[in-house]
Amino acid sequence: MKRVIVACVFFGFLCDVGFAFTCRVCDPKNCPEFNPKDCKVGITKDVCNCCPVCYKNVGETCGGPWNMFGVCARHLTCTKPFSPSVTIGPFNDFDAEGKCYDWS
Repeated sequence: MKRVIVACVFFGFLCDVGFAFTCRVCDPKNCPEFNPKDCKVGITKDVCNCCPVCYKNVGETCGGPWNMFGVCARHLTCTKPFSPSVTIGPFNDFDAEGKCYDWS
């Protein structure tokens, strides 16, 4: 029984580490070149909350793990397609790539 508990704890730790994301210490000097005039719907920060990036506009890719593909402008919604081949659960929506839409 003790081995089962140790194995469960070990594999639980591996699953937790597998979904980890680490950002480096923010140094704005290391940010990619950025022109605010290119941002049609506003400016936000990247996934590490360090470098400026453009909000995503209608039809642009968004979402993904930790919103790596970007965040939609405030008046838009990141809509992710339903995939019956993917197990329904908290990670389905978390990992999914979507598109920005205006549903108003």
